[in-house]
Amino acid sequence: MSYAVDQRNRDFVNFAAAFLGHISANVRAVYVAADAPSQFEVLVFLHAESSKDRESVREALKDFEAMRQPPYDVPFEVRCDFKVSAESIKHPDQSRFLGLYRAFEQ
Repeated sequence: MSYAVDQRNRDFVNFAAAFLGHISANVRAVYVAADAPSQFEVLVFLHAESSKDRESVREALKDFEAMRQPPYDVPFEVRCDFKVSAESIKHPDQSRFLGLYRAFEQ
């Protein structure tokens, strides 16, 4: 089953909706990759370690999963990786990841 562009775009919009209210000032960037209709990878860059931010992102991912479309019997996976660093952020593999959020860096 191929992953159509319209479905990928709908999933990206659902990620954006799910993350509303979950981005704190500590979050530097969020990138999303959709490898298949039910296989996603999320990269979250933080300024400093924060269990509160990690929990907030987990809540956003639960919100995203609640927005999934049928068929519901398809395995569903969202992998999330947190990176804590003050170094300059390089955009991950642009052929896979879309930028959901990125804080302005001076």
